[in-house]
Amino acid sequence: MEESHVNVTIMISSLSRIHIFLNVIVGMSILPKFVASRQNIITKNPSQIQKYINKGSTPEIMHFILKGSGKGPECEHYAKYCFPSLGLRLQDDTNKSGYDHIHIPSKLRVEQKTAGNWDVEDNSWTWQHIEPKHNWHFLLLCGIGYHEIHWFFLDRTKFNELCDKNIIKRQGDADRNSYQGWWFNYTNAKDDLIEITSNEHLDLLSKRIAPLKI
Repeated sequence: MEESHVNVTIMISSLSRIHIFLNVIVGMSILPKFVASRQNIITKNPSQIQKYINKGSTPEIMHFILKGSGKGPECEHYAKYCFPSLGLRLQDDTNKSGYDHIHIPSKLRVEQKTAGNWDVEDNSWTWQHIEPKHNWHFLLLCGIGYHEIHWFFLDRTKFNELCDKNIIKRQGDADRNSYQGWWFNYTNAKDDLIEITSNEHLDLLSKRIAPLKI
């Protein structure tokens, strides 16, 4: 009786393994068909990475784009490399302090936002999740183009004006059940953004800002 029970158990176990094996085979056989069926959609709506590849972006540009959501922190390191006047947060501040750099000469707090192209057209940047209540004095905006990286300056006074004009908009669902900061795109705001050409230029722009109580 015990031997019969053992044989039945072994048979069930073997059948289970065969069933799993057949499911894997079937899954592998339909996978190519599924992927092929999606090619037209993928071609019409390429991913951000594919757009940069299609545009022939250099390995240096792809260094950032291939990091996906990690390109923001990587560009923060690059900002300090480009602009020696930018330093680390104050000693007791963390990444939850609401800013990313200190502009050393002026002691102003800098919030950085980074964006890659959203569309096939170059300069189609959208900067997101900007929090007006955070403790920053000006925004440092990084736009990763298909062939160049651009930097822009936007002070808080101008930022507030663009919010009032609805150029910079609240981010979240239409019913305001969620809140994710504020967002805007380059096309709508470009007349109010100042492209930064050098570290000295950034220093000059920073001198125009009076320290604000935030």
